[in-house]
Amino acid sequence: MAVDARSMGAPSRASEIHRRGLLAGLAAIPVLPIAAKASATPTSLEWDVAMREWQAAEREVDEAYALVGNGRATRAQVELLDGLAEVSAEAWARLIRMPAPHCAALCWKVQEIVISDGDGLTASWCENLTAQMREDAKRLSRNG
Repeated sequence: MAVDARSMGAPSRASEIHRRGLLAGLAAIPVLPIAAKASATPTSLEWDVAMREWQAAEREVDEAYALVGNGRATRAQVELLDGLAEVSAEAWARLIRMPAPHCAALCWKVQEIVISDGDGLTASWCENLTAQMREDAKRLSRNG
């Protein structure tokens, strides 16, 4: 089952801020193993399951942020938000690292990675997050 890239769920501003901060840390930690090439391309179903997991994590971050966004959050609420944001960032990174099973998945990756920083330039990403996307483009372009 192919997934339309437009229906894959755009993150809210709150979760985007948290995700970017967490991903900067995740990308800088060499302890996290990043497979250069996966042994097999996941099926569309596997991709869809991973996408739904990320979308659910994003919703949880948004709900928690709505509770703490007023500036009167308890320490426990902030810690909950941080934990949820970390889960969301890990789910997002899992999707980025996962080989794209179809062009819609690659399109989603490009839309997530190649975004404006707000100054007319795009964000710089580390090699370990962009390598799989380039491999996806090569593989999918050979398949037509």
